Amino acid sequence: MSQVIRRDSYESHTSMRKHYSSIKYQQTKLMKRIIFLIIINLVISSCTEADKVIWYEADSYVFEYVQYDEIIVSKFSGGELRVEVMADDSYGAFSTSDAAYAKYQAKCDLYKDQGYKLKFWTLHEGMYENSVQDRDFTSIKVYGDDEDITSEYYIASRSPYKFIKSGYKDKHNLSYSEYPDYYQDYIDGVTRGIRFFVGEGLHPVYGPLSDMAEEDMKLLGFGYRSDSRFEIFTLYPVNKEKKISAKTLKVELTDTEGNVLTANVENN
Repeated sequence: MSQVIRRDSYESHTSMRKHYSSIKYQQTKLMKRIIFLIIINLVISSCTEADKVIWYEADSYVFEYVQYDEIIVSKFSGGELRVEVMADDSYGAFSTSDAAYAKYQAKCDLYKDQGYKLKFWTLHEGMYENSVQDRDFTSIKVYGDDEDITSEYYIASRSPYKFIKSGYKDKHNLSYSEYPDYYQDYIDGVTRGIRFFVGEGLHPVYGPLSDMAEEDMKLLGFGYRSDSRFEIFTLYPVNKEKKISAKTLKVELTDTEGNVLTANVENN
């Protein structure tokens, strides 16, 4: 005998599921903030007299632009591909040379990123917030050996571009339960999650990689940089059950200056 599910029962079940997802989201968000505050208290309490709080300010939302000439791809057990740039140098609101500061101001002019009162602190000089790579992308592709398999992946990242473009008014307002599963996985990491929730100007960037327009690839990977490896996005398989037979996967990025950067990873 086939089972008949009443529509009202189904809608009630769906509503309850969304309600519990919302509760889970709020609990997760609260826990991350508690963890963040605990870490901050531990850091401050462990400071010696040699340590001192360094305050930074800027008139723009982006504080640092990271220069790069190389990308790195890492593959994880679920088939995800994390893409990072290797920072060669950077320039920003902190720059002391006229040439470097002029480059920063040119970027602020380009994105119309002016009039935001940014202020943050750190205990270590050179560890900045609100950082992003200094060249946007016009194309992101994935190859399995020589075959274009871009359509086999979703992209997950974040960007403040919409926020800046709107004059700092357009803030993301989606709840955790409204994101697809792969994007929930993307923001579940403690560090990335805290940066995402606290950074009110950050917008989620996700969807089929093959559908990405150039407008979608502006200021990708915005966040906190503490070393030379700067993560910009993660790619998730559209079909986790489908085995990609290629021995080598290659990610190819084309930037706004026409440079093509590639990185390979073994498909074990």
